[in-house]
Amino acid sequence: MSLVERLFGRSKPTPQQTEPSASPEAVVPPEPESAPLHTEVPTTSEIFLTWVADLDAERAARERAREYAAERGLPPLTVRLLPEPEHVVDLRALPAARLRIAAVERHVPHDEVDAHTADSYLLVRERDPLHHPHLVAVYGRRRRIGHLTESKSRGLLPLLEELGADAYLVSGTEAPDGGGRLWVHAPKVPALRAFAGEYARALEEE
Repeated sequence: MSLVERLFGRSKPTPQQTEPSASPEAVVPPEPESAPLHTEVPTTSEIFLTWVADLDAERAARERAREYAAERGLPPLTVRLLPEPEHVVDLRALPAARLRIAAVERHVPHDEVDAHTADSYLLVRERDPLHHPHLVAVYGRRRRIGHLTESKSRGLLPLLEELGADAYLVSGTEAPDGGGRLWVHAPKVPALRAFAGEYARALEEE
């Protein structure tokens, strides 16, 4: 359950009761009852523990990446974890092209690549000035595992910006290929363009 649902969950209103009348001529109307608002707010300690757990996970991933690069004389790996997105748009039903995820070797140790194979990934609009001015990053299990190629990113970015979500759910490839490669099914530009138009019209009608 998301934080928004937890904060604003509403319990069902209590059915109104009609008291029995004292006589056939006297009918007592039921008193109006207001529906109680049930709010489940995470405690300060719960929020703190979640934050600490996220820091520990990122610290462990960074330390593992540092050791891996140092042992092999490689440049340091980039470790980036994704905060839980509030607004995710599911694009898995759109026609898609199977693409190899680029730059996996810069984010995931080679012996951990197969562990990041999944049947779904998140696409996130990001700017990476160190490598590309604009790109679409790919996240699996909250960790950045690479990005789409620059040419594919250029085609998708304007449409993703038009949709305006925090992340976009797409299909992956469940079985590892054993070659240190990861694959994602990115939506085709014409299909995403049509979807973005329908999505905007649906929002206007609400």
